Amino acid sequence: MVARLVMTIRSGIFRYVEVILLSMNRLLGLVIVFFFATPVLTGCADDSEVGMDPMPTATSEAGTLSYIDYDAFSADPGKYAATKNVLYFTTGWCAECRRTDTAFRQNPDLIPSDVTLIRVDYDVYSNLRELYDVTIQHTFVWVDEDGNLLKKWTAATPEALAEKLQE
Repeated sequence: MVARLVMTIRSGIFRYVEVILLSMNRLLGLVIVFFFATPVLTGCADDSEVGMDPMPTATSEAGTLSYIDYDAFSADPGKYAATKNVLYFTTGWCAECRRTDTAFRQNPDLIPSDVTLIRVDYDVYSNLRELYDVTIQHTFVWVDEDGNLLKKWTAATPEALAEKLQE
């Protein structure tokens, strides 16, 4: 009789432990789903942000083209020979890049008047990344009229552009 009682208690304990483990498994599953779903729900992983947005040309108050796409620059680089040309390597999936890109678009006066800032898609122009040894997005590369590197830096704020060009 005692043996049967012990077996019943053990059986009950094992069932209790089994229920707890199954519940923990379900909870873990929910945690994993929440972890992977959060970026999508908050907009941080929006598929439309993966690529670069089409680039409207940004014009400063002085009326000069100050923020252009690399395609526009490469079509007629001589047009920009009178300014300091700075390549800005950016992507649509980098949050810092998107913030900086938006700031330059909304306020092109953040770009010094003697600078043409050229937006380069980090994912598309691997040849330029290799040429200038760019290993991370939100990298700025100041080049001369022949495309030779004068200075390179990384920065996550638009204000850093003017600061670095004055150093």
